[in-house]
Amino acid sequence: MIIDCMLLNALDAAGREGLRHVALFHTCYGFFDGSFRRGPFGIVPRLKGLGPRRLWGQADLALVCSDRAFDPAGGRSDDHLFWAGAVHDAKTAAVRRMPPLVLVSLSTAGFPGQRAALQNILDAVAGMDIEVVVTTGPAIDPAGFHTPANATVHRYVPHSELMPSCSAVIGHGGHATTFRALAHGIPMVIMPMSAVTDQPGIGKAVAAAGVGQVVSKASSPERIRGVLGEVLSTDGYRDAAAELGARLRATHAASVAVDRLSTLIGSGG
Repeated sequence: MIIDCMLLNALDAAGREGLRHVALFHTCYGFFDGSFRRGPFGIVPRLKGLGPRRLWGQADLALVCSDRAFDPAGGRSDDHLFWAGAVHDAKTAAVRRMPPLVLVSLSTAGFPGQRAALQNILDAVAGMDIEVVVTTGPAIDPAGFHTPANATVHRYVPHSELMPSCSAVIGHGGHATTFRALAHGIPMVIMPMSAVTDQPGIGKAVAAAGVGQVVSKASSPERIRGVLGEVLSTDGYRDAAAELGARLRATHAASVAVDRLSTLIGSGG
């Protein structure tokens, strides 16, 4: 059985039944073993006898579908942990076009303050020599925004159609969107929507890798405009993102994960 690491009851049941199972980590292990485990999402289950660390440890394997170099826990030496890499669909590096295309995509979950943050971004890009596409997801109605002439707002546009020609992405630090952008070699501005998720940690990792910057969701249009302009105009961000993208594309993480699972099955342990 392959069980998401957050499904603690299922992990507990698999262990009690003696079933061989894998705990699947869909973002950085350092987040789950850090703020997740120490916060309410970890404390409450632990009081019920469902301690996350115990349940993850009793699985036959902890499979982390994230990039080890980005993961705060990536330096650990533990045979129980295996990093397959970040799963993405990028095949080639993004090709910049003029004027530059910027994708804006915050969480589809609709966190508090998200609509105001999107409006601040739209106000920030007004008058810049760029084209901006905003996708709101199902939680935010795309109607009602004050949208400048160089921007469009949609509930949904496949990011796989936009990223191959993007020059920058403004995102919330969600693991999937972040690594899809980075795998295309696109520098980023990270605006975390929630302090209790992996988003702030991913933002810090993006900044530490030199592939983008982090801003608060309460940032003013002026602040957002300045940071975005710097990310778009600074060769260092583009070069670092291009190098990271090439490394991410060189590893087919889904195949690596399948190979490791096949080895586990074949070895009987």
